[in-house]
Amino acid sequence: MVVTDVPEYWVTQLNGHKMEVLSQAEQQFYEEQLRRYTEENKFTAVSDITDLDRLLSYELQTFRMNRWLASGREYDGRELTMSQHTELRRQMKEISALITAVKVDLGLTRSAWAP
Repeated sequence: MVVTDVPEYWVTQLNGHKMEVLSQAEQQFYEEQLRRYTEENKFTAVSDITDLDRLLSYELQTFRMNRWLASGREYDGRELTMSQHTELRRQMKEISALITAVKVDLGLTRSAWAP
């Protein structure tokens, strides 16, 4: 059976590519983060645009996992098991390190602005 009435949510990355997200909340989160980053910073180099797209994807993943952990359920409503809780926390820790590294590369950390 093919489900056809499931809404689709898409965002447009800085590089112009479309990316599907799981919910309207994720779409709004991604679009707001992209807006804030591009209003507060200027990205012209292709490598910086690629890095910002990667950063936004990582931040979206942590947003998603935080929602799942807070609700105790995945996007489809299934309850998380204890091992899934543990795995999500581990993944979030790994992704947080990646987020920090990309922010450093892009000069988006407070230390990048220190005299």
